[in-house]
Amino acid sequence: MKKAYLQWLIPILVLYLMVGITCLVFGEYFKNEIIETELSYMADHYRKSISETDIVMKTVVDYNDATAVYFNDINYTEEKDNIIRYLSYIAKDEVISMVVVCDSKGNGYNNRGENISFAGEKFFEEVVNVYSNGGKGILPVLKSGVFREGSIAVVNRVAFADGVKGYLISCVDPNKITNEMFKYEAYYDRVALVSLNGRILAGKDTGTDFFENEKYRLNIDTIKLGISQKKDQILVIDGKRYMIMVPSKITSGSIIALASFDKMDAHPTIKYKMGQFYKFVFILLLSTFVFILMNYITHYVYGRIKKRMESRENEKSKRDRLTGLYNENGVLEEIKRYVINPANSNGGVLYAIKTESLDPANSGKVTRELAERLPGNFRVSDIIGRGEDGIFIVFLKDITEPKDIRKQTDELQLFLYDFKTDLSSDDIKIRISAGRAIYPKDGSNAAQILSAARTAMEKSSNDGKGSISFYE
Repeated sequence: MKKAYLQWLIPILVLYLMVGITCLVFGEYFKNEIIETELSYMADHYRKSISETDIVMKTVVDYNDATAVYFNDINYTEEKDNIIRYLSYIAKDEVISMVVVCDSKGNGYNNRGENISFAGEKFFEEVVNVYSNGGKGILPVLKSGVFREGSIAVVNRVAFADGVKGYLISCVDPNKITNEMFKYEAYYDRVALVSLNGRILAGKDTGTDFFENEKYRLNIDTIKLGISQKKDQILVIDGKRYMIMVPSKITSGSIIALASFDKMDAHPTIKYKMGQFYKFVFILLLSTFVFILMNYITHYVYGRIKKRMESRENEKSKRDRLTGLYNENGVLEEIKRYVINPANSNGGVLYAIKTESLDPANSGKVTRELAERLPGNFRVSDIIGRGEDGIFIVFLKDITEPKDIRKQTDELQLFLYDFKTDLSSDDIKIRISAGRAIYPKDGSNAAQILSAARTAMEKSSNDGKGSISFYE
């Protein structure tokens, strides 16, 4: 009786001891892995946010640049109506709250024809100090005056045909370009869009010196070097905090997010996943205890191994051998899994992309290159694959609003253009055709959506003569 008792008690005690050691040794490692994953996710979020902000700011900068050149041929004192007309054109952009033109003393008018004066404003003093000898750039508005405090000003030095010199200034509402950027600000100690010289362009304490506040804990030279080199970084600083830095191409600055170790430990995602980890450990102990008592350990292990092997084989059957992406059957299966559940399916958009190399010898290289780049342009949850006829298939989940569909289409258009241009630099000439279908408008199931996208793609190929264009 005693021997039988020990036969199941000793294995359980040994198991509990091993699990305890495992939790002690690997628990911290597991948490660090989760934190690293979360930081990478946030860096990607900031990368997308700063990219969107750069696109908006570049548009404003381009408007200013073109208008400043045009003003070289305009008489400042006699062609006010013509100048206001151009200011109004710039101000049509929804992110711009006001556009003004003024002389070197700060007197002028805005896009509504209202007279304005920067007299006595610290902001205009900085404009004069930085741009009186020419040039252009971006400055924060530190105190309300002509522009609202916290705004971002795009400044161009201008010279009019009648000899008057002054400034063209577009005021950008930061709330319209940085909301997504600061979406997760509560999870961090500090998040700010910082210029190369340390001035906070957007975020808490706009206009203050970010480096001055953090000078005893940050390697400022490393940060400045990273910003100037446009280099993303995730670092541990002063042994107590994490730092994410994602540079901006337009503002000559960077998003900098700081989070203490304690802050990251309290992050909802980290807490949830660690809770899941310990929950898993508890369930493992309880389950193993029951399995030992019922003498089902062997059966359980066998079942798990068999299931994993079947899952692996099933996954292999869904993959394209050349690219490693889903094959056509895999894409259809994943889309079916998405659309059959109304609770998780709000709609989507599918793109079919065909590449044709003018030199057949380059076809394989073109296919592999596109397969490597495509996933990085979309979300992890989106479905990307390669069809039986060699076309690439991209299905974006939960994209339903027309503006979102247009945005995704424009971004894919730009991606394909860049891809074609990059290959051209390697003397590889290709034609690209792409078609788009919207679920459920263009098809109620996976096969219908893919068929509709293929039809649109062929129309693009035939009508567009191989150009990169999209058809409904």
